[in-house]
Amino acid sequence: MGARRQVGSIDTHWDAIVIGAGLGGLSSAARLARSGLRVLVLDQHVYSGGYAHHFPRRVRGTRIVYDFDVALHQTGDLAEGRYMRNVLQELDVLPRLNLNRFEVAYRTRGPAHDLQVPADAAEYQTLLCDSYPAQAAGVRDLFANLREIDQPAPGGGMSSAAFASMDLSLQDLLDQHIRDERIQSIFSTLWGYIGLVPAEASAFMYASMWSSYHFGGCFYVR
Repeated sequence: MGARRQVGSIDTHWDAIVIGAGLGGLSSAARLARSGLRVLVLDQHVYSGGYAHHFPRRVRGTRIVYDFDVALHQTGDLAEGRYMRNVLQELDVLPRLNLNRFEVAYRTRGPAHDLQVPADAAEYQTLLCDSYPAQAAGVRDLFANLREIDQPAPGGGMSSAAFASMDLSLQDLLDQHIRDERIQSIFSTLWGYIGLVPAEASAFMYASMWSSYHFGGCFYVR
């Protein structure tokens, strides 16, 4: 048997222990540490970062190596004034990042549509209105509702529209504004990120994710 690797002693006195070194765990630990607390971060993997890291795989029998991005191919909410940008500025992480901003967020295809979806919400709204003029009023109402959900209340905290969306599924939210299944399908393209179909996905959760891209900017961290 080979010699066992020696592991240094670990202090047993901590103000906070964070289990999991993913994006949420690292962000929480960094904020706690910057507030003056002694923080221990534990993770079962040999690398920290969770979905933020990548891994290489060589094609068998060749010299070709592919680099697999685990999940974080896009991130949102990094535009000026947005919450996540402010958090990364507070943690002094933002100056270390090299960001590429997308003008097109994603592509959506169906039996009767093939659209390059703009990252900018106003351009996305215009695209849908121009593509489906008979449904333009409903599209504008939907986007107006999304802006209300995204905006904080006058005194801070979540808006009344955000609280109202917590009692709705994504399908419920869409049905309030648009009955056209084509537009509902296009708008719901990102449901796979949440892992639930529109009839089961939380309207608030979907709106929050959608807004982070289309109101908060769509970026790639190089």
